[in-house]
Amino acid sequence: MTRYGCYSAPHASSMPAAAIIMTALMTAQIAAPSFGRVPLISKKRPVQMARTALSRDPILRQWVIRDWRPAARLDTQTQPLPTIGAGAQAVRCYQIRFTSIAWQGKAVRIFGFYGYPVRASGRLPGLLLVHGGGGYATLNRVIEGAHHGFATLSIDLPGKGPHRSISRSTGPDMTVPQIFDVQPDLESSYIFQAVIAQMRAISFLCSRPEVDPDRIGLAGVSWGGATGLLTTSLDHRVRCFVDIFGGGYLSEGSAWMKYFRRLPPGQLALWEANYDASEYLSGIHVPVLGETGTDDRCYWLPEFMKTMDAIHPRPDLILLPNLDHRLNPAGHQAFYRWLELHLDRRAAVHAGLEGFTIRRASDGLEIRVKAGGSVAVRSVRVGYFAVGPGAAADAYSGRIWQVASCQKGATPGWWGAVIPDGSPLIQLFATVTFADGLMLSTPIHTAFSRETPHGPIAIDIPSLCARLPSDRS
Repeated sequence: MTRYGCYSAPHASSMPAAAIIMTALMTAQIAAPSFGRVPLISKKRPVQMARTALSRDPILRQWVIRDWRPAARLDTQTQPLPTIGAGAQAVRCYQIRFTSIAWQGKAVRIFGFYGYPVRASGRLPGLLLVHGGGGYATLNRVIEGAHHGFATLSIDLPGKGPHRSISRSTGPDMTVPQIFDVQPDLESSYIFQAVIAQMRAISFLCSRPEVDPDRIGLAGVSWGGATGLLTTSLDHRVRCFVDIFGGGYLSEGSAWMKYFRRLPPGQLALWEANYDASEYLSGIHVPVLGETGTDDRCYWLPEFMKTMDAIHPRPDLILLPNLDHRLNPAGHQAFYRWLELHLDRRAAVHAGLEGFTIRRASDGLEIRVKAGGSVAVRSVRVGYFAVGPGAAADAYSGRIWQVASCQKGATPGWWGAVIPDGSPLIQLFATVTFADGLMLSTPIHTAFSRETPHGPIAIDIPSLCARLPSDRS
């Protein structure tokens, strides 16, 4: 798939980006980003020193090097279920159980639903679906995945927990204290169990005769996305990954900020050094799709973008304006289409984003987007938010993003729209929807006007969202 390329408007200043931004903020009397607030992790706490002292590999990477055996016995129990659907839509279904790593000396058994299209020819790509907090395995998701051509496994992560009484897996409960626990040892965290359960689930997929073990995809939602980043980094059988909502850098901006403040000194440092996704991103070398709503209150947008920015090659993005920890039907269809392209090895011939420019026009800011490739474009839209006087430039949850539709331009492949320039600081992104349902978004950009001897110009700072600290209120 053609990777997104940023073609920024030229600007006349050689000032560093942060200095340009701060100058614009002061000129506009906009509340500056929270550089001056007392950070969650301050120099008065031992966290940063503890992180520096923890120079060893994170605990899960140590475990993989020391103990991981992909071909270890799963002790799988497979119970056939009635075939769902008929004809080309028929899905052969099972409920399964397999053994994961023991918890407090007791065996952990992971439950899941598994299914694949009956009329498929040849070996199929495998897909593991991982739920978030309060979630559990569902047969409907398996059927949906099978209808997209995948041999699909949906698992209950270990144990039960809030809203998870239906979970059929054993092991520790999925609770906030258990997730962030590092006592009496680092393996006490729920994340340790969750990631190994996912790796064992991938072993199940690879063991199936109808599955091509060289085409395994992973899709995780919320905590399933956050832990899926770790799994993708550690298990090289994963060929592509869809991260929905989840991210790293949780102590910089997430729904768990207040909980972190109650932790004993040093506990957060230990957890971050061993379980925050940011510690594992350098090990991801497969295609990744990051999809989230702009107003997500669990994994905040700046930290989500920072997570995506740290993965190489740069992930594809889908940003959904004004959605809070949920997808709309188009976003749901889009990530399945992305998986189809990558697991069928057809992504390289698909269309993609090739250009993005911002320039000052007489009636506002002119946004131009280029989409190239062999698939027709259904629509191009620009989501934008004008940061007005008194607004915090780094507060994202609760924003109301405006959406402008782009029109096809005279130059082949280019689409354009003009958005109002009433605010000195505008943050924006573009999303292209292709005729086959795939969607791709640019990163967040920030644009503001600046007077020059030759007249006003628009300054474009790509991925500002990943470079400003988040609102910590």
